[in-house]
Amino acid sequence: MSVTFGCPDTEPKLVPCQFCIDARREGHVRPDETCIPGCDGLEREYPEPQCNFANSNARDVLAALGLADEELCGRVDHGDLPEFIRKIIRVINSRGINSMSREPEEFSGAQGCKVIVCGSTPERARERFDSILVLAKWAQENGHGISWG
Repeated sequence: MSVTFGCPDTEPKLVPCQFCIDARREGHVRPDETCIPGCDGLEREYPEPQCNFANSNARDVLAALGLADEELCGRVDHGDLPEFIRKIIRVINSRGINSMSREPEEFSGAQGCKVIVCGSTPERARERFDSILVLAKWAQENGHGISWG
């Protein structure tokens, strides 16, 4: 599972589906067909930079920003972005980011399914905070809030 961070009130632009274009070009489907059943031949392209993290990584990011939530969903309104941006910068500049490493692990989950949690390094944690910062600055400059879920 994963958590996507973006701006919920932006309007996507509809663009031709790249998978359909590639499938037609490579001869996998006829020119009048789409890449898969149910595809309408269009993709939604959002204007804002989006971030998508594995649940464990999103949980770490949100906890470091004081926004830990069991459901891994939430929102920062446009008016609260300056403080949110300051929090991100404080985390990036703190030594705490160096402790955000995690060894990979495997265990049995509910009903015996195998669960694999990938590891992480401080460098990857820094990249996640950098990408959230880019999104937050874009949202602030363009009059939007951000949400995740």
